[in-house]
Amino acid sequence: MRNIIFILIACCIATLYSCDEEQQGQFPVDTDAPGQVSDVTVANFNGYSEISFTIPNDKDLLYIEASHKNSRNEDVVITSSAFIYKLIVPGFLHSAKVPVKLVSVDKSKNRSEAVNIEIEPLESNMFAILASVNVTSAFGGVKVSWVNETEMDVVLEVLKFDSETNKFEGYANIFNSSPVYTKAIRGLEPVEQEVGVVLRDASRQRTDTLITTVTPLFEQFLDPANFKELPFHPEFDKISYSTGWNGLWDDNGEGSYSIFGDNLGSVWFGIDMKEEVKLSRFKMWCRTDFIYKHSHPKHFKIWGTNDPVVANDAESFDGWTLMGEWDDEKPSGNTASGGVTEDDIAYFKSGMDFEVPIEASSYRYIRWETLETWGGTDRMWLSDLKFWGQIKNGENE
Repeated sequence: MRNIIFILIACCIATLYSCDEEQQGQFPVDTDAPGQVSDVTVANFNGYSEISFTIPNDKDLLYIEASHKNSRNEDVVITSSAFIYKLIVPGFLHSAKVPVKLVSVDKSKNRSEAVNIEIEPLESNMFAILASVNVTSAFGGVKVSWVNETEMDVVLEVLKFDSETNKFEGYANIFNSSPVYTKAIRGLEPVEQEVGVVLRDASRQRTDTLITTVTPLFEQFLDPANFKELPFHPEFDKISYSTGWNGLWDDNGEGSYSIFGDNLGSVWFGIDMKEEVKLSRFKMWCRTDFIYKHSHPKHFKIWGTNDPVVANDAESFDGWTLMGEWDDEKPSGNTASGGVTEDDIAYFKSGMDFEVPIEASSYRYIRWETLETWGGTDRMWLSDLKFWGQIKNGENE
């Protein structure tokens, strides 16, 4: 009997407690439409609008829905949860008045009457970017540059005119949000041709096509089978993790051509290309187990000479002419050792691309000098090198 009384008392307490609790678990299905949003305000920006509002006082409110047509005349629906009191409505190129319907939806999928509003987003920032785009001739292709002051995420599509289809076809895409950017697009024939560029945003809005007539400069890949290693400085060493001279040309990022200095301030090596060449550009690869670290070259120079006596003197720079000086820069702009982003890693693995100043003369012998590495070491390593240019007195000079 005493146990029964305790059980009854416990049940009463549990019942009283549950009356003060909020609804737990699945809300019951009903047919009652939720209330409408109120106090709606609109702020218009370049390419999008921001809608703020007060949500209705419905415990089973699920989300607020905004429906409209974007610049592509597509039906778009954007939702915001019951805990967020604003919606971003993107996807516009030009400034125009756009009707938007705001609807409250509850957990039973009941919908409120629509609140009809109007937004008027400003012109997209893509037009300012497109106005700054500059397309110029480059060795093996074109160079595209632009200014993106708002650092908007954009895709720049490079289009190549196809004479067979008589229309522009997609050739390359550049994804970037840097405030200032320059990119070389290679693989184009050295003949006069039309190149188009189009900007696209995350909402697939596209600008008109900017068309430029260019004539890419001739260049050819220089076969490393013709290269020969010049004499080595007697105080340098090529020991430890080094696959030697052939490692520079084997397309294998695991090994490296490593040079250990002796506190001389920089390290260098020389190449006899067997022919006099006007270099246009080069790409380098470094060890994949130390991405932007250790002895990966960060600041370096290339020197040239046509004098074999000068070239074979490994200890002196007398008689050498500076062709160019470069800093290896990560796409992220981070100058610290390591600390890489996905873009940095992708650029590293694809080969770091450098252009030789067009005013540089042609040379048979070149010398690579590393002045600073990413790890501040007294040595350097390279996994692979590739050179392009014009061979003097060649067929296509």
